[in-house]
Amino acid sequence: MKIKKLLLLPLFAVSLLAGCTPDLSDLVMSNQEVLEQASNFGALLVNDTTGVTYPDRSQEIKLNYGDRLIGARTVVVKGVLLKKDGDKIDIVIDVSYSVNAESAELWKFEEQNPDEDHDLLEPTYPEYLAEDLNSTLTATFKFHQEDDEEVSDLELKVSWKVVHRAPRTEPKNIKIADFRNGVVEVNPGDIVVLRGFITAHFEEATPSDSHVYAGVFIADGDRAIMLYAGKLSASWFLSKNAVFKIGDLVEITGEYAPFNGLAEVKPSDIRKVNDPSIEQPIDLVIDQPATQWDKTYLTGHDGRITQFDNLIYKSATLNSVSAHGEIKFTAEGTNVEVLMYVNYHMGKTEKQKIHDMVATWQAGVTKINYHGILSWYNTPQLGPTNADAISVVS
Repeated sequence: MKIKKLLLLPLFAVSLLAGCTPDLSDLVMSNQEVLEQASNFGALLVNDTTGVTYPDRSQEIKLNYGDRLIGARTVVVKGVLLKKDGDKIDIVIDVSYSVNAESAELWKFEEQNPDEDHDLLEPTYPEYLAEDLNSTLTATFKFHQEDDEEVSDLELKVSWKVVHRAPRTEPKNIKIADFRNGVVEVNPGDIVVLRGFITAHFEEATPSDSHVYAGVFIADGDRAIMLYAGKLSASWFLSKNAVFKIGDLVEITGEYAPFNGLAEVKPSDIRKVNDPSIEQPIDLVIDQPATQWDKTYLTGHDGRITQFDNLIYKSATLNSVSAHGEIKFTAEGTNVEVLMYVNYHMGKTEKQKIHDMVATWQAGVTKINYHGILSWYNTPQLGPTNADAISVVS
């Protein structure tokens, strides 16, 4: 236990409340009562996938395949009077987590991850359609105080029964190339396990000036796919290395959810792996636009890093940096029109760079080269994740 005045704990994420109990006014409390008050904190555990908390200690926690829990390491009991006529203080109670011995193999705990104030509690799950597994998860609250009169060492335990649900949909462990080439049939709603190198990502600023990632692209050789939605924004930070980065080889598990022709997976899990069978990404080069810039030709190639040179600026619709925009080009020497979709998920800073760049261009005169993501909205389009994807040639 620590005693501090006016202690404030940082927020971990939008869905995770700070570990603070209400101000206790002028009620004089015993040490045991302080501990009991801390144990009633409703948002002690948060489901990292759904944002659900478990305030009722008697309730059974039912976890679906891919769910993880985030546990607060401390709870602040605010405005406590330990002595009559004493000062109001904020007391920080330390919290640790454990499981019953019989189910120890069903959990993996990572202390101070994703940040120093929280622990990652990662359950394992049974195989597809196997029987559900059960475990008991316990939080231990510890109160330690030393003053001139006494030394207090108290602890209190609360427990939940946890059900580890088996996946109801069989995950398809496949290669990106087999998926995108049509060798393996994958339907919307299927759960897939894929491996690939991170090639690009959007980065969108939040009101707190931190960042979440609103789209990540992974590739295996000459095929790629986009990761979007799901629990990507939280999962991105579930690493003591702070974030994943371009060039990392990752394995993802998630639901296939295409959007107007763009192949997307909603990830429920993302982690770094080693696998020599995964090929380094290969750029798609469009140097014959009259035949290559074609829906049939490019089907299955969306999500790839693409080199497309000698695009002549035609027109642009760029309004707010907080909204999507479009830029139209013509492939040099052809009548082929190429649309660039400027996604606000790249963040205001990067989008402003593109706005400033386009403001200097002349229709029919300015020529650019593009090196960025091939996107899709019913037909192929260019989808830069940042301003560096565009380089002005003349």
